[in-house]
Formats: sequence, structure tokens, C-alpha cells
Amino acid sequence: MSIISLERIHRNFHKTDALRGVDLLIDQPQVIGLVGRNAAGKSTLLRLLPPLLKPTSGTVRVFDQDPWLAPEVLRQRIGYVPDKDQFPSGMRALDLLQLCAAVYTRWDVALVQRFASRMQLDLKSSFAKLSRGQQRQVALLCAIGHRPELLILDEPAGNLDPSVRRDFLSVLIELLDDAGSTVLLATHLFPDLERVAERIVIMHEGRVIADGSVDAIAQSVCRLEAVVTPEALATLKTWELCLHAEPGIGCEVLVLACREELARAVLAERYGQAVQVRAVQSLGLEDAFLYRTGVDV
Repeated sequence: MSIISLERIHRNFHKTDALRGVDLLIDQPQVIGLVGRNAAGKSTLLRLLPPLLKPTSGTVRVFDQDPWLAPEVLRQRIGYVPDKDQFPSGMRALDLLQLCAAVYTRWDVALVQRFASRMQLDLKSSFAKLSRGQQRQVALLCAIGHRPELLILDEPAGNLDPSVRRDFLSVLIELLDDAGSTVLLATHLFPDLERVAERIVIMHEGRVIADGSVDAIAQSVCRLEAVVTPEALATLKTWELCLHAEPGIGCEVLVLACREELARAVLAERYGQAVQVRAVQSLGLEDAFLYRTGVDV
């Protein structure tokens, strides 16, 4: 059984193509980090799942079901935190949690109370009196209180200070350990992903351009210093694996979309003495993302 299956997904907003043929398969419980620059299509993709948005074309399956044919059944199995909270200012956090308890058949009061205490939340306060970060914490409680099998989080920690964010991540880890849940987490906070995620999906301009383990993505881009002949440099700059090239001190600095060992082997085979490698190193997860999405760092 697949948890999430997206096939050839397109989603258009008037003349804007938010998603352009997205394929994604998640078939085992894990924490997946969804990353991309602004307007890459992350939020649009996530909104297909609860479901809040229909694709223009393509097939969406959540737990092997069309989410629009069984929305109430699936919502009992899904938790969702959107990128923006919209709570009535006069409502108390406790009132909202009690409403969730009435909606979800598997609502776990003890779980909510435990995490609310850890977060030092005053649930009797109205949302007007809570900070943005505290409101995000309440949204998280609403999403995890029924121990969902699939937890969808869209930039959930953007307004949390480092201490609270650490508690937030521990909640995710405990939820995964206790219930075997799948967490799909969209965030720009790469240290958080390196702590909790097992898999990274990179989106760019409405497409998935990379999908793999954290280690594989982190090692998929390397920085290389080499003495290069002018002729070899001209062809290197047009190579599909060359993401960036600039002059260094007595050498050329190249950023290649491949692992260190592959870079050495391919350059030796293709260019021989025309490219003399001095040093090569993997750049890590955040730099791999930046270079893959066209940002020079």
C-alpha cells in the first residue's frame, strides 16, 4: 500500500503553472523533507493531500484512495498544519482543541496535555493574546492530537524560537516512534531537516528535481579546484553536470552535480591532463539545494 502517490500532477492557476508533471511516491513511514525556493510549488503540492485543492490533471492517491472520494475517512488519518494560521482572535486555544476532540474519533487528550505542558502553553488564553509562535504550537497540537498516520507540515517552525523548535522536533520524533507515522515536512530550516528527515525531495519551478536520502542529496554536489586548460574549461562550462564555474587563486573552481569520486573519475576519463584536480569536497545539504536550484553561494 502506498501512503502518497502522485502521478503526472499539473496544477494551473489562471496562466501560472504551479505544478508541472510532479511524480512522487511514499510507500513507507518516514520523515520526508520537502524543500524549494519561494513559489517552487511546495504548498500547492501539500494542499492536494488533505484534500484542499484538486489537480488540473494527474492522479492523486492517499492511502491508495482518491482523497476527494473519501475525504472524511482520510481526514481521520491525516494531520495538517498550513503555512499560515487563521484563528478567530476571540477563541481560546482550549476551545479549538475541544472542537478537534469532538471531530476526531481517536483524539488523545493525554497526548495533547503532555505536549501542551512541555510547550508551556496557556490553553485558556485567547488567540489574540498568543504570540505567532504560540499559535503555531496550538496548530501543531490540533494536527497531532488524533495520532495521524500522515502528518503534513507546511513551514511549521518559521515563527518558533530555537528552544521551542527543538521541542517541536522532539514531538515529531516521538510521534514517529509511537505511531509509525509518516511526516511530510516543508521547511527552509536545513539544520532541522538534518536532525529529523530521512529523505529529501527538492522542488524547483513546479517540478521535482531531486529525491533521495539526506546523505545522498548532501553528497550529490561537490566543489572542485583544478588547473584547467582554456579549451577544457570552455566545454566544462557547457557540461550538464557543471552547476557553477569561477576563477580561483591559480586554478578554476567548479561546482558539479555529482559525488566526489564520480567527479574525479569522469574528469580523468574525459579530459586527462587537461584538467588537473587539486582538491574536491562534498558541499553538504543546504549548498547542494542552493546550487541545484540555481543560486550561487
